[in-house]
Amino acid sequence: MRVSCVWCYQKFSQQISKKDYINYLEKFNYGNKKVGERKSHFWLDGSLEISTYEQIEFLKKLYNEELPTSKKYIDILKEIITIEKTSHYELKAKTGWSGTIGWYVGYVTTNSGVYFFTLNADINKEQLALRKELVYKALRAKNII
Repeated sequence: MRVSCVWCYQKFSQQISKKDYINYLEKFNYGNKKVGERKSHFWLDGSLEISTYEQIEFLKKLYNEELPTSKKYIDILKEIITIEKTSHYELKAKTGWSGTIGWYVGYVTTNSGVYFFTLNADINKEQLALRKELVYKALRAKNII
């Protein structure tokens, strides 16, 4: 998850039917719930769309363990999206990039609370590192991390 191994996700996607993808998107109420023509690319080609507000709502459900799946799988997901763990905070996040739109979404838990974030930016490949950099700068500016 940390390195966004697209070819891995595309390979795994072959094990899930298009109908099952649609059912999961509906069940999780994720974005516009569209798979598009190619089930191995729908999260990359613009078929699946989600707003930053919808992404925050999804992250809140993940944090609060309110997703329609077993706690076991929620715990696994939380573990594999853990980016940084210090004595002051724990940051969980995921990058995304469609070729023009870059994402960095997640949340930070601290002793003072939980802070959810989404970054959605129009960027090119050379600018991908900015996703994380901008979020970290904002979290530091707010004295969250």
